Amino acid sequence: VPCAVGLVAVWTWWRRSGPSEVADALAIGVLGGLIGTFGYDLIRVPFLLAGLRVFAPIEAYGVWIAGAAQSSVWTVITGWTYHFSNGITFGVMYALVARGRHWGWGIAWAMLLETIVLVSPFGPIFNLSGNPTAIGIAYLGHVAYGLPLGLVVQQWDRTRSWLDSVPTGVTVAALAFGLAVLFSPVLQSAPHQRDA
Repeated sequence: VPCAVGLVAVWTWWRRSGPSEVADALAIGVLGGLIGTFGYDLIRVPFLLAGLRVFAPIEAYGVWIAGAAQSSVWTVITGWTYHFSNGITFGVMYALVARGRHWGWGIAWAMLLETIVLVSPFGPIFNLSGNPTAIGIAYLGHVAYGLPLGLVVQQWDRTRSWLDSVPTGVTVAALAFGLAVLFSPVLQSAPHQRDA
């Protein structure tokens, strides 16, 4: 949360200083990272429907971050918040260095991120090491992340113009909708009964 507030403050400061590549990179990176994260999740839904636990790491993040003994509604929300935060942050990192680059660099960036995961302790923890199916799904998800990110950053001027044309009310409504979806489990009784 402090880092997110800090990024918003940096974006606001640069934006008020006049035209700024830093402010543009932050905004374009957030958009590309968000769209890429949605792509990453959507491409894995068929595997979830086939019975694979492709979202288990996301929920584990919440347990780890909260230092909880078991999962709950709050750890699930924490995990998904962290997941989207990661996707957005990696999008910002890419936008800061890849303005106007071919979209293929976005896929290469995503492949690099997944390769780092596979060689880190994360790979064995989630049974990725030596599991070709899991590795294939992981790389497919990262293609679905890197392609939209790469396209958004490649089309820098078009993306910036589009962002400038979106009314503030639409942005606020989209943010409110996203938060409502993320926190909707809190309003349902079934998850709370399960947690109890």
